[in-house]
Amino acid sequence: MPADFVTVDPRRAELLARRASVELVTKTTYKVSAIAKLLAPGSMKDHIRPMPSAGLGLVISYHPATTFVIYKTKPHWISARKPGGKLRFKYNGEFIYPRKVWHPGNQHPNNFLLKALEASKF
Repeated sequence: MPADFVTVDPRRAELLARRASVELVTKTTYKVSAIAKLLAPGSMKDHIRPMPSAGLGLVISYHPATTFVIYKTKPHWISARKPGGKLRFKYNGEFIYPRKVWHPGNQHPNNFLLKALEASKF
């Protein structure tokens, strides 16, 4: 005789929800990472890593200039790290080696990580 109600085992329901959640978090983390790599400037694309886990997905940019791209910066001098050292830049097809250069700052921040998260439609 058919029953008029359904009995749900709470442990199995939780396990099923966790399994589905892990798959969704993993899929979304990789999707956000792929979009961030498209939006990131220059060599920053190579420094983006997805790190999915059971309930949390992280997309990390470990490029040293990430925060300078994401946020505004004021104009400033950039000097060689070592005393007496030189910087190396390609200018008009030739390499130049100045001791310091004037950086105009970043007045147009590019929060490519947030844009990637929003574009993924999580």
